[in-house]
Amino acid sequence: MKIFPFLLMAVFIISCGTSRPNGGVLDGSSGAEYTEPEIITQSLFNDKESNLSEADIQRLLNGKIVLPDTLRIALLNYSHNRNNRYYTYYWSNEEYLQLKQRSIDTLRSQISALANVQKVTPMPAILANTNSKLVQMREAAVRLQSDLLLIYHLRSDIYYQYKFFQKDIAKAYATCELVLMDVRTGMIPFSTIRTTEYTTRKQEQDINIDELRKRAEERAILQTLGKVGAEVAVFLR
Repeated sequence: MKIFPFLLMAVFIISCGTSRPNGGVLDGSSGAEYTEPEIITQSLFNDKESNLSEADIQRLLNGKIVLPDTLRIALLNYSHNRNNRYYTYYWSNEEYLQLKQRSIDTLRSQISALANVQKVTPMPAILANTNSKLVQMREAAVRLQSDLLLIYHLRSDIYYQYKFFQKDIAKAYATCELVLMDVRTGMIPFSTIRTTEYTTRKQEQDINIDELRKRAEERAILQTLGKVGAEVAVFLR
């Protein structure tokens, strides 16, 4: 009879569809055999511009750094301060220079108060500035005999609202990006980004709108630096 070959073929198809292969786990969605993925332990990209070998990358990722018991820290302001737009001849303006000093003092005071911090040294622009590369910044910190290099970048701006029947309002923000580098190893064990807003109304001592904007932006900057300084202090403590 010709039906017999068709029956054999049907039995064969059913048995293939219900059988489970040995030595593997089926993927429930596709029925394909599942195998454990390969564990990648190093880069497979051939980057000819890399300054680190694959062996050194593995050592850095798997190792750890130990900070000295007493710390000498260098501060580097890596930002272009746009607040000078409020000051005429800002490079010799006493009020502007006092703001710059308050900004440094706000950040430095948070760190200098720690028992394990021996000194905090602001880095002069003649050693490193916004045009310097990371390697040059590290070498400048070495010249200052600093154990850690704290690099911070600050930007700020103003949101101004004019009110017809009430005092004008200025809302400012400031954002600080900060990294802490271990000078001996070049590693960065700590980094943070913090944004602070400050809102204020026009006061009698504000001669014009610029005075209101300047005051709001300065307060936002100082509050932001105080907060990131506190974060660094918690890490170092």
